[in-house]
Amino acid sequence: MSPATSTQRTVRVLRCLFLSTLCLVMQTSASAQATFHRLGVLDDAPTGNYYSFSSGVSDNGKVVTGLSGDAFHDWPFRWTIESGMELLRPLPPTSQYVLSQAISADGSVIVGGSQGEGPGVFRWTEATGLESLGAIGLAYAVSSNGDVIAGEADGRAFRWTENTGFVSIGEQGSIARGMSPDGSIVVGRTESDE
Repeated sequence: MSPATSTQRTVRVLRCLFLSTLCLVMQTSASAQATFHRLGVLDDAPTGNYYSFSSGVSDNGKVVTGLSGDAFHDWPFRWTIESGMELLRPLPPTSQYVLSQAISADGSVIVGGSQGEGPGVFRWTEATGLESLGAIGLAYAVSSNGDVIAGEADGRAFRWTENTGFVSIGEQGSIARGMSPDGSIVVGRTESDE
């Protein structure tokens, strides 16, 4: 693997400065006062961590996912108020930039992927841990029940279920970025002029 360029390191260092702590605003009811929780950074990541940010939250706001990292690594996490920030495991030892991107409605399923070496597109549950789904890319969306996943793999938008596996739903350069709660409608972008 080639080392990070000077520009990549600079961007990561700047992110470290601006995102040194991750915060979550929670409101328990319409009339309740919102609260602000600092989520911190991972304590048990393979390298030191200087920043973290969230990329998804469960419907009730009690489970958060995101990444925590330093200038050379990003590690996926799951956060609850009871357990704090926990690294999603198991991670392959050569993983460098592993990102969790979306979470199911109840917080039981987290999806993401890796840039460069790592697990590729993954699905995490407490029962199975972090499982590679077998493609290079990144999952950006998950259905409410966690059964449907969408994102980009091998340069094309995809939709995944356990029954169908990866189904390409776009042309080269397309990315699926979101979906309806039941996973029947997937939206995204393409770089095609057509």
